[in-house]
Amino acid sequence: MPDPTNHRLRAIATLLNIPVEAFSRPVEPYLLHGSENGDRWFLRRGPEGAPIVQHVGNPASGGHVTERSVLKFLERDHGSPQHQAMHALIERLLMVQLATC
Repeated sequence: MPDPTNHRLRAIATLLNIPVEAFSRPVEPYLLHGSENGDRWFLRRGPEGAPIVQHVGNPASGGHVTERSVLKFLERDHGSPQHQAMHALIERLLMVQLATC
């Protein structure tokens, strides 16, 4: 009998256009958005394992790093490119989930 977990991982990998082996690698931050001025927003795991959004400011502004929960991130900056990128990622993941149900 086929393993449904493997089938689901293959479906997610296909949708995200990544190799299925990526799921067995150590988790690296996922770049949500990089702005023209050099600011970058990453989705990563926080110290307790929960997903967080990390903003890394551009070097010219001091390169400050801030982190907030995904919920707090989604409550701010509606319509910004980084907000739109998070929405697109959530939509892709939901489509995979619905396709495998």
